[in-house]
Amino acid sequence: MLRDLPLLARGSPDYEAWLYRQTDTGSADGVPLVDGGAGRARGVGRDTLDRRIAHWLMRQGASRAFEFHQQELGEIRGHLVTSLEAAEDYVARLQPGGTMFEFLRLGQVAILHGNVLIDHGGVSRSNIGFVPGATSRIADPRQWITALNAYGREQMELIERAARSQGRDASFPDGFIRYADAIWDASARAGSGALFMNDVSLIYPFRQRERGNFRAPDEQAIAYLRAAGIDTEIVGHSPFGDVPGPLKAEGFLRLMADTSHRRAGAHSTITIDAHGGIRARGYDVFGFIQQGAIAAEIGMVEMVVLAGAHQDWSAPLLAALTVAEAHGGYAVFVGGGSIVGEGIDHAAHRPRSATGHAVFPC
Repeated sequence: MLRDLPLLARGSPDYEAWLYRQTDTGSADGVPLVDGGAGRARGVGRDTLDRRIAHWLMRQGASRAFEFHQQELGEIRGHLVTSLEAAEDYVARLQPGGTMFEFLRLGQVAILHGNVLIDHGGVSRSNIGFVPGATSRIADPRQWITALNAYGREQMELIERAARSQGRDASFPDGFIRYADAIWDASARAGSGALFMNDVSLIYPFRQRERGNFRAPDEQAIAYLRAAGIDTEIVGHSPFGDVPGPLKAEGFLRLMADTSHRRAGAHSTITIDAHGGIRARGYDVFGFIQQGAIAAEIGMVEMVVLAGAHQDWSAPLLAALTVAEAHGGYAVFVGGGSIVGEGIDHAAHRPRSATGHAVFPC
């Protein structure tokens, strides 16, 4: 936002078109858009800081964010605040010394907790070892995370230096933004533009999916981490449901921890114990598998119900779903191939009770 606001002040076609449609509030420091050729005022929209911020947030998909900020600021101060007062406060929070800037300064690109890596986007063969500006990829995963965090701190210092020396209209360094954000290609889709994931980023990479289902990291990325004793990863970036969910590969566990799209009232916690084991708690979760101990190995279910080798779905599956319903929880299908497909198909054709239940494959 700090980078883009001065550009909006100098005018851009989409901003001018949006501003033209706005109702004039008579802001004292606003200036009407002027048709450069004839010098005539173009519409009643005035170019003010609050409108630049509102337009910028709208472009990010947060069309009511500024409205909510103004409302919250009024509640904090105990009186109504104007939109321009809210705009000045918004920008001040993004400047060095402001609450948002200082919060970001304390942040890290990734955290290592023993054998557990915590990051936003998830590792892949495309981003492991990569640090912007480095001439080669870093072979040691722990050194890589240290270097990434050092890069983040360096970029924050560059932004602070620009803000303090040049003020609000500074030309802010955007290297960190380019690393951390998706890539917009205005030429894609016959000129209509398209958003692409940033494959080399650990913050905003592509989402690893297969036929619409999330997948654990690729073998190359897993081997890279395991060579340094890292066998668990907790990631965000991809909304997963009401509770965090595990994706398990041989010798590796990825916990999908983004519950931002959860239903109202759904809460969960993730705990890392002294031995590097993780446990997600929220709803009671009951595992249902054909045979074996996959769910128990993951250690994230309250109870495992075995179907046995005979593949008789009726009794054990109904038992698992009945127990899950009684506890307001979830039944988790763990397995592969037709064994999971048959279980889901059986559950889909079973009449739902008044309380209902949720079923998802793992």
